[in-house]
Amino acid sequence: MPWQTVGSLLGVSFASGLNLYATVATLGLMHRFGVIELPPGLTILAHTAILAVAIVLYTVEFFADKIPWVDSAWDFLHTFIRPPAVAVLAYAATVQTPGEWRLTAALLAGGVVLTSHGVKATTRAAVNTSPEPFSTWVLSVLEDAIAIFLAWLAASQARPPALHRRGPATAPTTVPVTSRIRHSAWFWTQRCLRDVPFLHLPPHNS
Repeated sequence: MPWQTVGSLLGVSFASGLNLYATVATLGLMHRFGVIELPPGLTILAHTAILAVAIVLYTVEFFADKIPWVDSAWDFLHTFIRPPAVAVLAYAATVQTPGEWRLTAALLAGGVVLTSHGVKATTRAAVNTSPEPFSTWVLSVLEDAIAIFLAWLAASQARPPALHRRGPATAPTTVPVTSRIRHSAWFWTQRCLRDVPFLHLPPHNS
């Protein structure tokens, strides 16, 4: 399994540990509108029914995440949802690799999402001891932003946007600009996440 695929799985897994539904909705919408191209096993995320469920559940989580202690109860419930869901997604994403590597990818993704989910849950529990609610709101918005950004970044590393391959007329202007953006984003993401356990992102090759 290529290192680029491993890095993408780690990024999506880490994002899903912060917000599973935001990650699924982001991947599905970006594939549907041609921003990225998902692996064959994940194109189902762009289906209308999947997107509708993901967006509705993200909306519920958006508000639940802003209420102290309700967010902790939500995180406890999703301890049993996020890891297995991401393991299934990782298994589906590696459909073109041998069976043993698919299982390895599923286990690795499940471990990463459990790690990021655990960090989020314990951080939320600590923040909830504060008497003011603003820190909870700020943290929730920050988590959502990181999840969406990592989902885009990780997916764009594994499968370049279809727009980049539509013809020579757009390639000279579109590819270099987007490549520089992805390269810079990947670099700073590595800098920020290099100390997170089990999350050692591979270097980006433009």
